[in-house]
Amino acid sequence: MNANMVRTGHYPNHIYTYILTDRLGLAAMSEIPLWQFETIHYETQEKKGLSDQMWREMIFSQYNRPSVLMWSTQNESKEVKLRKAYNERLVGDVRERYNDGRLITQSAAADQPGAHDESMEPLDVAAWTMYFGIFHGGEPYEGTKRFLEEAHRLWPDKPLLNTEYGYWSREDNGEVDIQEHMYKETFRALTEKSAITPEADERPDGYLAGIDYWPMYNWYVNHGQWVQTMGLYHMDRSLEKPVKERLKRDYGAMAGR
Repeated sequence: MNANMVRTGHYPNHIYTYILTDRLGLAAMSEIPLWQFETIHYETQEKKGLSDQMWREMIFSQYNRPSVLMWSTQNESKEVKLRKAYNERLVGDVRERYNDGRLITQSAAADQPGAHDESMEPLDVAAWTMYFGIFHGGEPYEGTKRFLEEAHRLWPDKPLLNTEYGYWSREDNGEVDIQEHMYKETFRALTEKSAITPEADERPDGYLAGIDYWPMYNWYVNHGQWVQTMGLYHMDRSLEKPVKERLKRDYGAMAGR
């Protein structure tokens, strides 16, 4: 795929995943399963301390993995003030007790509340899922571009990271053309602000440090009993979609291949 980084999902993966990323030379971003939390979830976690336990277990189990570059605190949770306090606590836990020098980030939704998300303040890398023209309204190119510009204005001393972008194809492939279009327009906006140009040249004024398509494969969502079809491949992990070859070509160009 010409990729050089893997966001392993909304949870730490099996240890074999990180053995493979070590051996293949792929950077990894590891995240605990704090997924779309609201007030009631934060309150429950505060009482039980489960998130703190998961955070430490993730870090201690992967402490010596050279491929892991970033720890991520959560995915697309709401309640910004609670999230900021939560991020401050987890960052403090690492820095004060077992500082390993890795970067700490999160995967916030770009529309909750927007680029002015104060929960980014305690983190090293400001990171968002970006679905403009899908979940966030607007157009994929203009919406993504404006968001990145505003994020850089508000967080000028932090590298920015895109942790998700993409679109569904439907199980019957009925929207593969829309999926490819949404990829193309969002990718265009992302690479206009990236530290590396689409032609593999360095961009000194670029501030987007990474681009992470979501995801590699379709998968079955058991709690809703439906198939998530945003993958580059179908459920069998062998049948490709048209967007896969376009992404591979684009990523290869950025890598100078």
